[in-house]
Amino acid sequence: MSTYRDKATGFVTPYWSNLSDADRGGYYDVYNIEVTDSEGNNDIGEVKSLLLARGKKNADYTDIKSLTPAQYELGLKNSVLMNSEAELDLMFHDMVCAINEVLAPTKAYDVNDYNDYVVNTVPITDENGNPGTTTGLRLRNTDTGIEVDVINDSVRFLDEKNCCLGSDNKLPPHELFSRMTVDRFTKCEVLDASGNGTGQYLYMYNEEDPSDSETLYSITNLKINQEVSEQPYLLPHIHQYDSETGMGGAIAYDMAENLYKVWETDGYYLNPTDTTPCTFENFYAKLCSELANEGSVYKTMSESLKATRDQVESRRQEVLGVNADEELQSMIKYQNAYNASSRYITVVSQMIEYLLSTV
Repeated sequence: MSTYRDKATGFVTPYWSNLSDADRGGYYDVYNIEVTDSEGNNDIGEVKSLLLARGKKNADYTDIKSLTPAQYELGLKNSVLMNSEAELDLMFHDMVCAINEVLAPTKAYDVNDYNDYVVNTVPITDENGNPGTTTGLRLRNTDTGIEVDVINDSVRFLDEKNCCLGSDNKLPPHELFSRMTVDRFTKCEVLDASGNGTGQYLYMYNEEDPSDSETLYSITNLKINQEVSEQPYLLPHIHQYDSETGMGGAIAYDMAENLYKVWETDGYYLNPTDTTPCTFENFYAKLCSELANEGSVYKTMSESLKATRDQVESRRQEVLGVNADEELQSMIKYQNAYNASSRYITVVSQMIEYLLSTV
């Protein structure tokens, strides 16, 4: 038996060296942590229990967010560490997204909201493969030059009418929490029917992709916005200038109130089996309580099973084992009995010899 270390997670796992091809990365694991069946007698062993508790990867919120209660009970919940990691990351993700959404709000595309922009007839293919057309926006990424057609609400843009600005008065506003390599928005120019730029710009939100960890608002992929950290006045806090009213630059007290409301919002769930919505404060309390309860349950189970094991071992030793104290007592007892018997025989022998010699 040997062990190998996973390069991605750093986890060490035991494998059968005689059944594996380690040089080519082919490992035959000693334990299959996907299966734990008492009838098959494969739910025992201290090493396997540690592997089950650890899990097979470093979990994030995507490992728990889309699960049904049944899937959660049969899978993720069985690993204490993965479950705790996923729940903590879920809380962090929801908190970060809620705060960023107040500072740099987004809204789904709706053609009726973009009457001020050039709207094109965009070619599409329906679900049966037939060509057709629909109304939408044709955009060009100002960084890469790639063109994209926007026709449905699966795409989100910066909500320019309802966002506030920092002291630099620039769009898009800065978010507080940033992904390592992915910006919150991509600047796109609106194109006309001929594919020419119109001088109109939109800021397309870069959606999270569960298949690409670099796009996630996850604990391992986040940092405090460096620009805001160095220049706090860049954090959105003033209203934009409104040409119709001639007003602008006022402190955004309403935005600050919305930030405060983020902490009072009662709509978050710890995991798929949690049926009581909670605030972020209660979310953390639930997380700590769940972990403490699981620890207490497992500790009680461990102590109970240990007591049962000791009791069985004691009974076994009563039948098959040797008790050194009892054996020593027996040896002393039989030795004393032997000495007494020997003394008795000696006295009787001397008495008979005396009688014979006297007669």
